[in-house]
Amino acid sequence: MTVRGSSLLFAHPLLRAAAYQAQTVAERRAAHAALAAASQDVRAAAWHLAQAATGPDRHVADALEDAARDALGRGGRAEAVRTFARAAELTPDPALAASRRLAAAAAAHEAGDPDRSRALLEAAEAGPLGDEERGEARRLRALLAIRAGDTETGVVLLEQEAERLRETAPAEAGRTLLMSGSGHMHNGDFIAMLDVAERAAALVGDADPAAAAFARDVAALARAALGRLDDATREDLAAAGGRDIMSGIGEVAIAAAEGLVVHEEGERARELLDAHVDHARREGAVLMLLYALAVRSRLNHRTGRWGSARADAEEAVELQRGVAEDTIFTPYVQAVGAIARMDAGELGEASRLVTASLASATRSGAQTLLVWVHWARGRLALLEGRLADAVEALGEVERVAARLQWGSPMLAEPRADLGDALLATGDRDGVRPLAARLRAEAVPGLHLPLAIAARLEAVIAADDAFEEPFTAALAEHEPAGVPFERARTLLALGARRRRARGGGDAKGPMQEALDAFARMGATPWAARARDELRLGGAPRSAVVSGDPAAVLTGQEWRVAELVVQGMTNREVGAALFLSPKTIEHHLSAIYRKLGVRSRTELAGALGAGVATAS
Repeated sequence: MTVRGSSLLFAHPLLRAAAYQAQTVAERRAAHAALAAASQDVRAAAWHLAQAATGPDRHVADALEDAARDALGRGGRAEAVRTFARAAELTPDPALAASRRLAAAAAAHEAGDPDRSRALLEAAEAGPLGDEERGEARRLRALLAIRAGDTETGVVLLEQEAERLRETAPAEAGRTLLMSGSGHMHNGDFIAMLDVAERAAALVGDADPAAAAFARDVAALARAALGRLDDATREDLAAAGGRDIMSGIGEVAIAAAEGLVVHEEGERARELLDAHVDHARREGAVLMLLYALAVRSRLNHRTGRWGSARADAEEAVELQRGVAEDTIFTPYVQAVGAIARMDAGELGEASRLVTASLASATRSGAQTLLVWVHWARGRLALLEGRLADAVEALGEVERVAARLQWGSPMLAEPRADLGDALLATGDRDGVRPLAARLRAEAVPGLHLPLAIAARLEAVIAADDAFEEPFTAALAEHEPAGVPFERARTLLALGARRRRARGGGDAKGPMQEALDAFARMGATPWAARARDELRLGGAPRSAVVSGDPAAVLTGQEWRVAELVVQGMTNREVGAALFLSPKTIEHHLSAIYRKLGVRSRTELAGALGAGVATAS
């Protein structure tokens, strides 16, 4: 043992533990009491007092509650759970002890520890909670059910609580009813979600402007999902996406940002999602963080930032694995992760994630989740050449969406895959109604569904009639901002010209498609483009070498992003929950793979593929 200033340094952690355990209980308590008196850190002093306590102590418990609330203010959800729970143990007043256990349960829920939250909630409910706290407990139990995938139970509990409050506290009843909107959202029942928003707005009236705004948020999200988008709804959707994710059911704000992604408001969505990811990190809100990361992965994938997309998806999957049990977000996170992996050519890991997402979605039963899972299943089958399986899985997307009355913007990308699968099986008759549905359900101002419809029409058109729809498709792609789908259209145009004999330049659009796929790190899609070029008689095409999205793992990409943004190794480690030494190891691998020697050169190598915030 070495004395250095006011610290004792042990040669090994076990020696420190042995020295502590060698003391009697009375000696340890005396030491903790002395440390509490000497400590300048209020939180540390409170914990030393707790260790010195011989039984319930009101003053110590109060100090611990203050420390717990300080931890919440700093985003230390896990610390707050431990501190509230210990405060409850030392609280002589049973009612106050129950209240502190309820606070611990709420913090555990936000931290992504549902098992701990339920145990603390049950202990709190066994105590003499007040009427208002009983209501908080019932709402927390409902949210725990919804986020565990039991949406039906959660919605019923919230409806019952809203009904109980209807006469005595109508505004509170409205707020409670709005919380059930997340259950309908996860279950894909946007008709019910819209009904909840309208009933809640009537209950709230002018009594609670914040709740009235929340009702507009829920209604906007439901209308957008149903394809009922106008300028007012678009603005309401943007407002919903900007709400505080820690103010109640944060998934509504994150889902609204995803709605902006689908409705081609990518830059607005990026600003919101970057803020949500940063906020969730600061708050230690694991569930909101993994959901926001998965949605941002979808945005990055659509906008061609595939390195960032894979990094976000992999971090979300790792966070989900660290949660004690499946949550309502699990299938979505796994499906998004699977798509990011398969499009990068990692079919084995993608297959494992698809299998896991199907199992977790089946256990949950939430219909919204099945859309994402079946899309991932279908896309994987398409890439692996299992065409019948692809048609079946992507057809299931159509059937589920039809039951839920989803609008076409939500289905444009799965329908693009279904069109490819049908064409590959020779089912041209199946492609025509698919293109017709995309046109019939078109939402004014949205371009991607129309681009995909035109592409499908072009590939089945006669040899003298395909150029015009391809031209229309490429014109729609420009404002849509989805470079991957544009590259697919270019590849289809080149292939169609090649088959048409004398149908114009085939190699030009196919080479442009290949270059785009290579820049994104879309390995299997680039291979398709090379195959088409070879069939057209072109020599073996060069692929962009050293492309960051193609050579870096998701974790390496995330480290590189944060380093380029100016973070130190220690700051990057704190953001990703990794040690500075691990960050140093990743950074060495990144430099080696990209052939760079400095952070400045790294910024140049990553270029436009870097996300603007962590």
